[in-house]
Amino acid sequence: WMRRLGLRSCVLIGMINTAVFTFLFGATPSMCNYVKMDASDQKWFFLVFYFLGGLGGALAETSCIMMANYRFRDNIGTVSASIGTVCGLGCMAGPPLGGLLYDYGDGTGLGAFFFPFFVFSAVPFLITAALPWLTTALKPQSIATIPEENAEEEQDTSAAPLSQVMNKSRFITLFAMGLNGAVVATLDPTLEYRLDGEPFNYNSSLVGLVFMASSLSYTITSIPTGYILDIYKGQSGVFKTVQGLGFVTLMACFALLGPVQIKGLSSAFNNVPSGWIAMVLKGVGSTGNNACYPDLVIGVADKDEKMHATISGLWNAVYAIGWAVGPLIGGAMYQNLGFSGYATACAAMSGAAAIILFVASVPSVSGYLNNKVQPRVGFQPIDNDDEDSGAPYVEAHSMLEAVDEGDETS
Repeated sequence: WMRRLGLRSCVLIGMINTAVFTFLFGATPSMCNYVKMDASDQKWFFLVFYFLGGLGGALAETSCIMMANYRFRDNIGTVSASIGTVCGLGCMAGPPLGGLLYDYGDGTGLGAFFFPFFVFSAVPFLITAALPWLTTALKPQSIATIPEENAEEEQDTSAAPLSQVMNKSRFITLFAMGLNGAVVATLDPTLEYRLDGEPFNYNSSLVGLVFMASSLSYTITSIPTGYILDIYKGQSGVFKTVQGLGFVTLMACFALLGPVQIKGLSSAFNNVPSGWIAMVLKGVGSTGNNACYPDLVIGVADKDEKMHATISGLWNAVYAIGWAVGPLIGGAMYQNLGFSGYATACAAMSGAAAIILFVASVPSVSGYLNNKVQPRVGFQPIDNDDEDSGAPYVEAHSMLEAVDEGDETS
């Protein structure tokens, strides 16, 4: 249905949804007090409004990703990196702005808790008002150009099924992307305990600065990584190598931060500079995920909107799942293993993921993993004469054989 509505309309719907439920989330205590509801029951309203607000945000984000990909097919790496960079900037700006608004909230009459949500619920409305003048209504050609006499026949506007999208290479990429997000997110509930003790003894403000260092390093390195990916577009082995290097960096991050439970290293890394270096490495390691989306769309034709819609949705969903389960896993590991044991386990998982990705990047292995590719690899325009040219997939080894025969003939 996103394809039928058009992407700009979906962004509008998502932003309005986000604005409404952000407002309701902040107003929950006031509404519950007005109807004299028990304070313990407020958590259910928080849960529902938070979920629905996130649902609208996911709709807007997926639509924006698809819109950017339609417009900038030749710079998919830079687009993916730019999306991550904007998210990093938001993560850097959000906490201090929220704290500032909270401090001034009591003086506004709206209350310290409600005031930040009141302000930030107005932002999506402002963006929504400007959106029609900043973007064009983008609707996939296969939908927008259906003749009226054939409109009734064109009823299937669903995304491509997973069985058509998934191959071995995409499965590994999606798994690595989710694991990267989960490993990074384990620090959300645990890092404060590490920084609260020796040798750091940091207060809340310094803990926030440590997290900001990670976001800053990600923001600085993300766009250059995207440019590099665009140079090697269509090369799955290169993309998986970049993902693998991201996990190597995360392995170093957790080894320094733990410190890792290896004789001789624990005492060497148990100092303040190692902690700051680790958080910078955390941001750099997260840039490995910028290679995921370009890897996922290898072999997808420009006009195959169903495939692009499914891949965009999977990309968002898997990363969101990783960030959702990461804090749960991190909290459980910290409780049972302590911070050093938990960090050692995360470093081991990152190292194992890096090995898998490096093996997958070997040309012969990469060719096997991409055993199903579309006839038009990369982002090449489709001629109208080719639109009905048979099955959507061909075996990769058949294509290679055809190339070899051509070389022998020449």
